[in-house]
Amino acid sequence: MSRRLRPCGLLLLLPVLMANTPPSLAGASSPLAATTAPDHIVLEGLPNELLLYQCVKLTAALRDSSGNPATTSGAVQVQLYSTLMGGAFYPSEYCSAGTEIAGVTIAAGTSSQFFWYRATVPGAVTISASDGAGGLSDALSRLLSVVALPTLEFRLEMSAAPQVGVPIELTVSAKNASGVATGYSGTIQFYTKATGVTLPANYTFTPNDAGVKKFTLTFMKKGVYELTVTDTANTQLLGRISSFEVLTGPAVAFTMNLPTDVTAGEPVEFKVVPVDADNNPTTYLGAVHFTTTVPKAELPIDTPNDAPLPVELTVTFFTASSMPQEFRITDLSSGRGSTGTSQVVVHPAALKKVELTPSPDDEVPACGPVTITLTPKDEYDNVVDETLSGASLCKAQDSSATFDSTTLKAHVVSGDCVTGVLTGSAQVVWKDMKEENVEFKFSGANVDGPLVIHWKAGLPSIETSTFRFLQTSELRPELRTYTGELKLELARRDLCGTLVPLAAGSRLSFAGDEPLALGNPATEVEPGRWLLPVRLPQCPADPSVPLAIWPLINDHELYLPDGKRAERFVTPLCLPPLVQLQLLNEGAKRFAAPGTVVEFEVTVSNSGDAPITDGVLMLSGNGLMSLEPIIDDKPLTPSGEGFTLPELSKGSPVTVKITAQASTQSRETLEALVWCVNASGDRLTEQQTVSFAPDDSKVDVGCGCHAAALPSQLFPWLALLMAASRPWKRLRRLRRGERNGL
Repeated sequence: MSRRLRPCGLLLLLPVLMANTPPSLAGASSPLAATTAPDHIVLEGLPNELLLYQCVKLTAALRDSSGNPATTSGAVQVQLYSTLMGGAFYPSEYCSAGTEIAGVTIAAGTSSQFFWYRATVPGAVTISASDGAGGLSDALSRLLSVVALPTLEFRLEMSAAPQVGVPIELTVSAKNASGVATGYSGTIQFYTKATGVTLPANYTFTPNDAGVKKFTLTFMKKGVYELTVTDTANTQLLGRISSFEVLTGPAVAFTMNLPTDVTAGEPVEFKVVPVDADNNPTTYLGAVHFTTTVPKAELPIDTPNDAPLPVELTVTFFTASSMPQEFRITDLSSGRGSTGTSQVVVHPAALKKVELTPSPDDEVPACGPVTITLTPKDEYDNVVDETLSGASLCKAQDSSATFDSTTLKAHVVSGDCVTGVLTGSAQVVWKDMKEENVEFKFSGANVDGPLVIHWKAGLPSIETSTFRFLQTSELRPELRTYTGELKLELARRDLCGTLVPLAAGSRLSFAGDEPLALGNPATEVEPGRWLLPVRLPQCPADPSVPLAIWPLINDHELYLPDGKRAERFVTPLCLPPLVQLQLLNEGAKRFAAPGTVVEFEVTVSNSGDAPITDGVLMLSGNGLMSLEPIIDDKPLTPSGEGFTLPELSKGSPVTVKITAQASTQSRETLEALVWCVNASGDRLTEQQTVSFAPDDSKVDVGCGCHAAALPSQLFPWLALLMAASRPWKRLRRLRRGERNGL
C-alpha cells in the first residue's frame, strides 16, 4: 500500500478532523464559520457610577439586529466620544497621560475591542461610540455620574406611621461615606414579601434628583411589613426597613349586625361598627344618617357631629315585605361619603283584624254581584298568612241580598250568614235584585266597622245593553252604495234587563267613518232604545276596509270591559246606482259669451224595479246664473235647494232641459253641476259636470244679425238690455219669428 493518502481518503477524514478540532481553532475567524452582518454598536462594562480618577475598562462590541455578536470581513473604525471635559479614553489599564485615544479598531473577523476611560473632574457624563458613515447605529450610554465617593447604601424614611388605606410618602436617599450621594444615577427597584401593597415601578435617578427621590405607598392590609430597595445593576447596594407595622386605618365604611329577618313592630337592637379599607374595626367621630327602603319605619335619629362610633342603636320596621329591603347608614362628617348597608326581610306581626273590601266599591247595579274580599291583617296593615277558623260574614236580616259564592274553605251557608275557614284572603259574592242599602258584619276577628253595600237600579250595563243591526245578525253586514240602508239599534239596559233612558241633560249621538251617512239625531222609539238609519251615498276610496259606526254620550265614546270602543262595522258594497243621469251630446263642444243664455239637456232613468217617487234634481253653477230645469216646456217645482222630479219608473227615462245665463264677466270659468238625491238628501247618482268654453269676443244681441266684435265695456249694458227684453219667469232663446216681431 502507498504511503501517500489518496485525495478521496483525505475528504473522508475531514469530518473526523473537524469534530476533534479545539474550539480555539474553530472561532469566528475560521473561514468555515458562519457570520451575521452587524447592525449596531454597544458599549459594555458601564458601571452605575464612575469614581473620580478611576480607570474603567469598557468594550465596544458589534451586534446584529437580534442583539447577538456579529463580525465583518473588514476592520471597523469606532470613534469614541465623552460629554465630560476632563474625561478621556486610553488603550491600556494605566490610563497614562499622553496616551489618550479618539477611537478603537474592531479587527476583521472579530466582534469587539476593549479600551479604558478615566474622568478627572466630577459631574455627569454620557459616553458614545460610532463608526461614522459606516452605517451602524451608534452606541449611547445612559447618563453616568462621576463621583469622588461611591454610593454605599439607600436610606428609607416614611413620612408617618402607615395606616390601612392611607397614602404615605417614602423618601429614598442614596448615601456615600460623606452623606447624600448627589451624583447617583442608577436604577432602583422595590421589594416586599407582603401582598397588601402595590410597590412603585423601577426608577432611574436623574441629576435633578440629587440622590433623593420621594415615592407614594398605600398599604391595604394591616400587619408587619419589610421593605427593601436595591440597585438593579448592583444588588449589594440596597436599603431596607426590616420591620414596621401597618396600623388600622380611618373609617371608610360601616357594618351593622342587623338580623336578616325581623317582625313588623318589634324594636331591633344593632351595633354600628366603622371599618377601614381592609374591613378592620376602627373608630369614627362624627354624625351619621339612617335611611331605608321599608315604607314605614322608625329609624334612629342622626348622631351628633362629636358622637363616637362604634355605638348600639335601635330600629323598628312596620311595613312587611317578602323581598329583602335595604337599611343604610351614611357618613355626614368626614367628607368621604362612607356608607354601610344591611338587607332585612320584614315579616308581618300576629293577626289583629280582618279588612272587608267590596268590588265594585261604589254603587252596585241592581241584579249585579258584589265581591267582598276578606283580608287578615296585623295591626300595621300588613297582610297576614294565618288561618282563621270560624270566619263569618252576615247580611242584614231584612235585606233582599242573596249569597252567590265564596272561596272560604269548608264554608257553610246558614240563614243570612256564610261561615268558613279563612286562610289568607278569601272572597264572598252576594247579589241583590232590588235597589237598597245592605249592611254586612264580620265575626271572628276585629274589623274597622260594618260594611254597607249600595245596590242601585237603573245603572246601564255594557254587558246587557245591545248595539246591533236590526236586519241582520252578521258582524259586518254589507251596505250597498246609494240605495242601501241598515238600521242600527242601541238599547241601554241595566243588569236586570230593564231599559235605561238617558239622564236629564245628557245627549246621545252617533259618529262613523267617511263616507257613511248617519241619520242623526237617532229616533228614540221608547225610553232607552234608539234607531239610527245608516246609508252609504258613495263608494269609499278603499272598499275593502270596513266602516265603523259608534255611539257617543255627551260627545264621549263608550267602551267595553276589555277597553275596546263600542262600535259596529259595515262592509261597503260598491254597485252602480239604480238611477242614472246622462248628459245628451256629451262630447259636444259648448261655448258661452258673457251675458248670453245657454241650455243643455240630461236624461234621468231608473234601472230598478221599484219606482222612485222622491227624486230631486240638484243644480249648481260656476259662472252661470238662474239655472232652471224644464220638462216638456214646464219648469220643475223647487224642493229645498233642488227641483222635484216626476216619478221615475223602470224603462221610462225623463229628459230635462236646463237653461242658464252666463256671467257678464269675460274669461270666467263656466260650469254647471247636476246630480240627483232623494227626499232625505241621500245621493242617487254621481255628479255630472257641464263645461262651457268662454267666448267674450262675440255677443248675440238678439236681432238676427251676425255677431260682431264689441268693446268689453258694452257687455254689462247688453246683458241688462237682453234681460229686460225677456220674461223673468222662464228664460229661453227667442225663435227667429219672435225676434222679427220685436
